[in-house]
Amino acid sequence: MGRRVFICVGHGGSDAGAVGHVVEKEATLTISLAVKAELERNGVTAGISRTRDEEDGLSKEIRMANAFDADVILAVHANAGGGDGFEAYRQTNQFAGESLEIARCIEARVKSMGQYSRGIKTKQGSHGDYFYWLRNANAPTVLLEGFFVDSPDAFDFDSVEEQRALGRIYAYGVLDYLGIKINTLPFMDVNTDDFYYDAIKWASEKHITTGTTATAFSPDEECTRAQAVTMLWRKHGKPERPGQPLFKDVVPSDYFAKATQWASAAGIVTGVGDNMFEPSAPCTRGQIVTMLHRAAGSPAVEGKMPFEDIRPDAYYTEAVKWAAAKGITTGVDAKHFAPHDPCTRAQLVCFLYRA
Repeated sequence: MGRRVFICVGHGGSDAGAVGHVVEKEATLTISLAVKAELERNGVTAGISRTRDEEDGLSKEIRMANAFDADVILAVHANAGGGDGFEAYRQTNQFAGESLEIARCIEARVKSMGQYSRGIKTKQGSHGDYFYWLRNANAPTVLLEGFFVDSPDAFDFDSVEEQRALGRIYAYGVLDYLGIKINTLPFMDVNTDDFYYDAIKWASEKHITTGTTATAFSPDEECTRAQAVTMLWRKHGKPERPGQPLFKDVVPSDYFAKATQWASAAGIVTGVGDNMFEPSAPCTRGQIVTMLHRAAGSPAVEGKMPFEDIRPDAYYTEAVKWAAAKGITTGVDAKHFAPHDPCTRAQLVCFLYRA
């Protein structure tokens, strides 16, 4: 069963909460929605008490949270009274240990973003924990006061993006507590347990790829020859070869024009004949390791070819042998490389990463 987190959005409706430079009920909604989105992006099932400005009583919200069967409950608030910084209130009941650990994980993340922490606190009332959420929730719960709405502290959290950033930080703290590796990629189709996650993360951070859209990498999509040569070009620092003639099917305005110009001048690609490059054609696995091998200077390697489907006289034979020796590929299985299969975008990035 997956992990489950419930988020209580502080205040709402006629109850605005604390009001200063920022209105608490508005900030808590923005923060909480960001928490929910980031948790869900990392595979956590997230419930929330409200997704718009509405009035829900505490009793109703507690019933929602307890029915959700959560592993963690967050009560998201903001502070007032002219102070400064973040603070977290934890439970002292049967969930005291877990509540303290959640608060510590979130506090560490909040401090990492530069926000001052006033500490992790407890507050007692006549019936146990003073705060209704901490007293009545049937799961480890923390109440978070992110910043003060009526002091200069609020100027650091008065925009939607700043509030969303705080929400993401809260989510990271929860993920730390749950032991879930955090997916910092923007791509919704790449998960942290995918074999290509580290390679795509590296390629994204190095600006070798920007994905097929802002939120999709399309790892299983066939990689085109244009995409392959462009990623290789970016990996090598975007060198330019002005004056090098272009292929007949490549024009200067194409995003891959400079990449193919460089690759052609460097002998990395020779086209498909008749001075054509066929940029939209799928790039095969044999073609991509050949590009990598040539970009590395076509080094020779000793040893035996590990794959049964590589002919001794194929143009890619030495490249495949080199890639196997260097750990760039392990084939599609122990005995086969599948040189004529289209190279997927995930495979291409893995080749580049390992090379």
